[in-house]
Amino acid sequence: MNPFCNPQLVANLVVMSRKVEKGKSALLLEGDKDARLYKKLSDPSRCRAFGAGNRHTAEKALHLLKNSNEPGVLAIVDADTDHIQGKKSRHPDILVTPTRDLECALLQACLIGGLLVEFDLEPDCLGQCPEETVVQAVVPIAYLRYVAESKKWQVRMSDVDFNVFISPKNLECDKDALCRHFAALTLTAGVSDTDYRKELQILESVGHRPYQVARGHDITAVLAWVIGIKRRKKKCGAKVTADLIESYLRTAYSEAEFRKTGLFSKIAAWEKRNSPYKVLR
Repeated sequence: MNPFCNPQLVANLVVMSRKVEKGKSALLLEGDKDARLYKKLSDPSRCRAFGAGNRHTAEKALHLLKNSNEPGVLAIVDADTDHIQGKKSRHPDILVTPTRDLECALLQACLIGGLLVEFDLEPDCLGQCPEETVVQAVVPIAYLRYVAESKKWQVRMSDVDFNVFISPKNLECDKDALCRHFAALTLTAGVSDTDYRKELQILESVGHRPYQVARGHDITAVLAWVIGIKRRKKKCGAKVTADLIESYLRTAYSEAEFRKTGLFSKIAAWEKRNSPYKVLR
C-alpha cells in the first residue's frame, strides 16, 4: 500500500494497524517493491511492513511516530547518493542500505549467473563475475547523473542510450563517449562534454566503493538491454525489461543470503535495543 506519499497518512496507518495487531513492530520502507522483499525476510507474526512511497516520507513518518511515543518502529531506506556526499545517518531507528539501493544489495548475492541461464544464455557470457562487470559499467552513469542533479543541469535522462557508450560484448563503458552523450542530451546552455569529463574525474579520484555509487535501476536496465541483444543473436525469447529483471532478483534472493549482510546485523542490534519488538525471523 502506498498512502499517497504522505507522512501523516503513513503514521496514521501504523497507529490504526496496532489497534488490531498489538505488539507488532512497524517496518517503514520506501516502496511496495521493498515491502514485498522484506515481507519474505521478516517475521510476519511479529512485524508488519509499510511501503511509504519514498525515503523522505518513510523518515518523516518515523519522526511523527517517535514524537507520539510509538515504540518498535524502524525505517530502512536506500542510501541514494549519501555515500558520494559523505553523509551518515545517526538516527538509531533509521537504517540506511550499505549499498546505494536495494537492487545493488541483491546483486551482492551473485544472482546474475542464474538469471542469464533462465534467459537461455551461458552463465559466464558477461564474464566470471557478471555482477562486478555490470556494476562497473554503470558507475560512470551514476556519477554523471549526480553531477547533473547537483549542478541543476537539465538533461533528457529518458533518452540515455546504452548503445552509444557501452559495448554489448563485455559491458565496457567508453567514458569519453558517455560524456559526449550526456552533453548532447543536456538542455542547459554552455555545458560541454569537457565539463562532464572533468567532474567525472574528480568523483572517480575519491575512491568510492562501486556498489555505493551504482544505481540499481541503471543496472537492471543495462542487463535487460544486453540480454535482449544476446538473445536476438540466438533468435529466441520475448522482450526482457528492467522490471522483469528486478522481479527475478527479488524472487531469487534468499533469507540465507540476507543473514550474511551487515544490514541483517544492524536490524538484530536494533531488536536488542527495542525488546520485545522483533523484525527478523
